[in-house]
Formats: sequence, structure tokens, C-alpha cells
Amino acid sequence: MMTVEPIVLAGETVELIPMQAGHAEGLFEAGRYPEIWTVTQGNIRTLADAEAYIQKA
Repeated sequence: MMTVEPIVLAGETVELIPMQAGHAEGLFEAGRYPEIWTVTQGNIRTLADAEAYIQKA
């Protein structure tokens, strides 16, 4: 079985890090705009939705 380890992708101006539980509040704030959910799966309407989204990821 293949083991998948989280990695960080870093460039000169941006760093992509794996989602963590501590990102829930920021994800909830960003997810309050329903138009972003037309291009991705999910729909975050509450902080609990954001926490579940991160847990599932």
C-alpha cells in the first residue's frame, strides 16, 4: 500500500500547506461567499461545516 505524506509547496511569493484544524475559522470566513462553491466541491455555511471539510480532506 502506498503511504501519502503531507508536503509543503513553497515559491517566492506563496506557500501551500496542508489544511489543518487551525485553519477552520479562516476557511469559514472565506467560505461565506457562495459563488466560490460553484467551482469546487463542498459548501461551507458554518464553522462546523469548515471543520468537517478539513477533517474529510
